[in-house]
Amino acid sequence: MTSNTFRTATLVIALVAALSIVGCGTMTNVVPTDNAAALAGETTFANDCARCHSASSLKGSAGQIINDLGSLDSAMNGITLTDEEVTNLKAYLATQ
Repeated sequence: MTSNTFRTATLVIALVAALSIVGCGTMTNVVPTDNAAALAGETTFANDCARCHSASSLKGSAGQIINDLGSLDSAMNGITLTDEEVTNLKAYLATQ
């Protein structure tokens, strides 16, 4: 194995290991079943956020969630939430 191939293989293995440890896009805590807004927010999170974010990574920035997420970051272009979805998402993140 050449040194470049070995380095590339090592980097790939390290990346896979890091992503499995970080838990990219995972939901961490169980949402109380008596919190309808948080339960609805959990669905919004799963549909629109979990591909790239973990709930715990967004918890501290829940106040920054707005309707047009693409205006916060171009990687989120096309993700537009209703006022109710924003409220529910914030309620869900408060449970995490």
